[in-house]
Amino acid sequence: IIYTDVDGVYTTDPRQYKNAKKIKKIFYDEMLEMASLGSKVMQPTSVQDAKLNNIDIQVKSSFISKGFFKDEIVSVEGFDTDETPRAETSLEKMASLNPLIDGHDITAAISSQNADASSAILIVSEKILKEHNLTPLARIAHISVRADDPIWMLTAPMPATEYAVQKSGIQLHDIGLVEINEAFASVAMAWQKEMEYPMDQINTNGGAIALGHPLGATGARLMTTLVHNMKRDNIKYGLQTMCEGGGQANVTILENCS
Repeated sequence: IIYTDVDGVYTTDPRQYKNAKKIKKIFYDEMLEMASLGSKVMQPTSVQDAKLNNIDIQVKSSFISKGFFKDEIVSVEGFDTDETPRAETSLEKMASLNPLIDGHDITAAISSQNADASSAILIVSEKILKEHNLTPLARIAHISVRADDPIWMLTAPMPATEYAVQKSGIQLHDIGLVEINEAFASVAMAWQKEMEYPMDQINTNGGAIALGHPLGATGARLMTTLVHNMKRDNIKYGLQTMCEGGGQANVTILENCS
């Protein structure tokens, strides 16, 4: 449930504002409807969604066979490989799936997979880095959280990125890789179109449609992949962004230290 105060500031906690009033209750099917509308605006068919968003899971599965994720995963009782990518799938199979809501475009093929996972990253100050003689993989050049329309909800990565670029002074053309959470295909596609950023530099090892979206672990997973890709490809700057509840989005710009 979303509330607003008299000044139009949105919140999910009415106790924050004396004059809070309820404006909208968002159900799961409404969220899908918003994502579906975004997909219609961007591209008319699921096949085009898949092609333009570079989410061919068959291709992403090949990154596993090439060992791209080997340095990112710690084996637990012999389990060391993601199970979500499906090597046997095809764009034709993905396009044939029925919509999650009748009359709309969103299918399981262009939605993030439910997944279980754990992820962790170590962030330290420069003082601790020196005291413990640690070798950093990357430096946080900028980090911020911004908000957009809480009802539309999936658009915040765009203004959040614009803010991060302006605040940091690091231009998008200086950023070599981007990881953006694929809650739905339309999220990454809308960001790419609005930012006019090269598609082949976004989610280069696959997004949440291929790899899954484990709630509570996705952010650290995105950053882990970004850091390792920057190291492997000798990329100076990388950007991570993802939409969050209540119409928010975070943006982190990393500088390669390897």
